[in-house]
Amino acid sequence: MCSIVEDDFGDEGGAHTMKEESPAPAISTTTDGDELCRKCTVHPAILKLNLKEPQCRECFLHYVRHKFRASLGATKIVRRGSRVLVVFNGSAENVVMLDMIRYGLQQESFKKLRIEPVVVFVSEDHVGREDGERLGVVQEKVRILKQFEFEAYFSVIGAKECVAVEDSELLERYSEERTRFNKILSGFKSATSKQDFIVQNRKQTIKVIAKRLECPYVFLSDIGLDLA
Repeated sequence: MCSIVEDDFGDEGGAHTMKEESPAPAISTTTDGDELCRKCTVHPAILKLNLKEPQCRECFLHYVRHKFRASLGATKIVRRGSRVLVVFNGSAENVVMLDMIRYGLQQESFKKLRIEPVVVFVSEDHVGREDGERLGVVQEKVRILKQFEFEAYFSVIGAKECVAVEDSELLERYSEERTRFNKILSGFKSATSKQDFIVQNRKQTIKVIAKRLECPYVFLSDIGLDLA
């Protein structure tokens, strides 16, 4: 989660990275099928986080959803009622973030999230894929995105515009942008240079779309391994 500032979306320089300060929590599935959740003592425990008691699915979801809402509620960075651009990419952690936002918006008044989410799917699925494969991947991600029923838009990396995900010609749009991006990318020799080019263009695209949609904040689903 971050607010949009120039330093976060620089036009030049290397990819911005953050040093991981602590290792990711260890997760292990319980091997004893008879072990009960230590929270509710009713349902079977299915997982155990590092330094935490074994929990069932329901108690674990309640725990992480509460932590998510509490973190957003306590922050003074995001103003109440702000339009927040939520970047969608279809990864597991990304879908979890959307689910927690939706859950938070459905709660009673004193528990409800006080933000207005606007989701954008900035597709990079044309990179390294033939057009037929790209269409299948994009279709599946759009299908997942529509299930959340948020205000949602579609674009591609390197573009300066976006369209609603309900657009009937969505899959055919931005052909020039896709071709231009792949042509420039093919000119880089090293994998590091290519990755840096993708990262910088991704940030710039998100910045442009956030301003166009009047969203002063951006939520990303990056986890510790992504930031290492």
